[in-house]
Amino acid sequence: MPRRMLIWLALGLGACAPTLPEPPKGFVLVKASVLDGPGSDARSVNVRVEGDTIVGVEEGGPPEGYEVIDASGFTLAPGFRRSADFAPDS
Repeated sequence: MPRRMLIWLALGLGACAPTLPEPPKGFVLVKASVLDGPGSDARSVNVRVEGDTIVGVEEGGPPEGYEVIDASGFTLAPGFRRSADFAPDS
């Protein structure tokens, strides 16, 4: 194969390299029934998580760039801990 043809082939293959999608920023639990603590009724909202931190409890559609997980039928209580974690040793 002539050298010039190899150069054009290499340039053409480089231009066809696939671009990988961005990894998700985190995930959003959508349509979850959330109890937030002040004694109000549960509300159906989205809970946005990045790493191991809840960064938002919000209404509306999920934001772009997050993995979406349908949490319909589940109840979430963000920020609550198991009461046994704070029980005194007997």
